[in-house]
Amino acid sequence: MSATWSLNDVRPRERHAFWRETLTTAFTPLRPEPVDGGRWGDGASLRGDVTTRPLGQLNIATIRSCAQQNVHGAAEVRRSDEEVFFVNLIVRGRCFGEQQGRECDLGPASIGIFDARRPFRLTYTDDWDAISVRVPTRDAAMVAWATSAPTSRRVAADRGTGRLLAGVMTGLARADGSDIDGTREALVDAFLLLLGAAASGTGGAMPSHAEVDAQLHDRIRAHVRDTLREGPVEPNDVARRFHISVRKLHQLFEQSDRSFGRTVLAMRVDAVARDLDAGSPATLSELAATWGFADASHLHRAFRAHTGRAPGEYRRTRLAA
Repeated sequence: MSATWSLNDVRPRERHAFWRETLTTAFTPLRPEPVDGGRWGDGASLRGDVTTRPLGQLNIATIRSCAQQNVHGAAEVRRSDEEVFFVNLIVRGRCFGEQQGRECDLGPASIGIFDARRPFRLTYTDDWDAISVRVPTRDAAMVAWATSAPTSRRVAADRGTGRLLAGVMTGLARADGSDIDGTREALVDAFLLLLGAAASGTGGAMPSHAEVDAQLHDRIRAHVRDTLREGPVEPNDVARRFHISVRKLHQLFEQSDRSFGRTVLAMRVDAVARDLDAGSPATLSELAATWGFADASHLHRAFRAHTGRAPGEYRRTRLAA
């Protein structure tokens, strides 16, 4: 369900506080300030509106306002209740972004990426419109470029993969929620894959098939890891989730050192090992049920095959350490 905030009906003297609360609710804790130390006087000159809509694990927003600085300082970082970063497409106006000593100049048809786990400052010099996608850091880890800890990064939105990414963001911002219900997961996947390709440092070039497959392989592994507790992880269900064929799913894992089935089994064993490392008092039968093994015997065989030790021996070794 979408939500909209507007300054149109807010009394001038209340606009600054209302706008600060709006930005914090819609995005992340932000402190709006006049540009160059100026003042908004009685607040009448402060204008703006925001509309947000959830899109799976993402959140997409359209925003328009006047010249201002939006500061996400150390105090705002401490107030943040989730770890996210933002992908901002400038539609109108100009924004100067600063984060960790890096600067980027964002005009129309450019995209800026900012990590809300660290302080940043966005300076808008005139009236502006933007589309912003809020992405949980956990999902950022699924795209190839996230390990470089992107800060104040600019992506050209008028060529190459950046242009495709901007097109997806614009389409999502304009679509009515009911228009995308049937393709929500596919759109999220498309956005993240294009984001990874656009920001990977390839100069705007289209990613190779191998690069796309590698990103998809990593996203599937992350999905499997997160759903182990929910029961069987069936190839048909996973393929449907990522809108690929079962054959394609198996091909992705044939290119690595383990098949899809062996990958799932190894992840279950790793999960049990983590519980044992943490000193879990659960019995082997309870651990087997928690992590999707048929029974304790199945867990015993799989654990020994993957680690070279029986789970009981592994537990005793850890306790003695």
